Amino acid sequence: MARGTCKFEGCASPVVGKGYCGRHYKQWRRGGLPKARYKICTHEGCRRPRSVRAKCAEHARKPAADASPAPAAS
Repeated sequence: MARGTCKFEGCASPVVGKGYCGRHYKQWRRGGLPKARYKICTHEGCRRPRSVRAKCAEHARKPAADASPAPAAS
C-alpha cells in the first residue's frame, strides 16, 4: 500500500510515519522540527518538553527574571 511522500518541504522520500520519511520522522520524534512532537517550553529559545506551568523542568524551578521581590511588611 503506497503511503505517499514525506510532508517535509523539499523531501520526496517515501513516508515511514506521521507523514514523514525515516530521517524527518526521527527529527520529529526528537523535537528537532518546527512542529514539535510535544508542547514545548515557553521560555525563549528553549525547545524542551513542558513540565510545569508551560515551562520545562529547568525553567519551572527558576524564578522569573523580571519578577520583583514582594515589599517587606512593616
